[in-house]
Amino acid sequence: MIEIVDVTDNDLVDMARIESASIVHESRSDGYAPSIEELISLWGNRFLFKSHKAYLLKENGAAKGMMGMQLPLKKGIITALYIDPQFFRMGYGKLLVAKAEQVVVANGGNSLVVEVQKHNFRAQEFYKRLQFVETKVKFTHLIELKKELV
Repeated sequence: MIEIVDVTDNDLVDMARIESASIVHESRSDGYAPSIEELISLWGNRFLFKSHKAYLLKENGAAKGMMGMQLPLKKGIITALYIDPQFFRMGYGKLLVAKAEQVVVANGGNSLVVEVQKHNFRAQEFYKRLQFVETKVKFTHLIELKKELV
């Protein structure tokens, strides 16, 4: 059974493990790859200061993917979407984006926005298959993609 649940402090290790394992596939121009401990601290602070909400995708109780969104949710800003690499191309990312759409619409929003590394062609194609369109390049290394929901 697949479920997408709100992240709690007890899920921080699973979130960080998934993000850490997936970062190597981003083709980051700066080469930055935070440790699991740094990611636990980052997400813990985001929750503490109520700047983000996150979701964990689980199948039969095992964490397979995660997604973070900036608050307020109405803005539709996805700040992180990672799938454990051993589960790439199994539809989990698509399920997390569908969850984001549901959350944004429920909070009165009408679009989703995500930034991806300029050289992360796999992520760009993923979002484009889900009807996101490129809107601009930011800081010379990020591409912003947007999807209108209504």
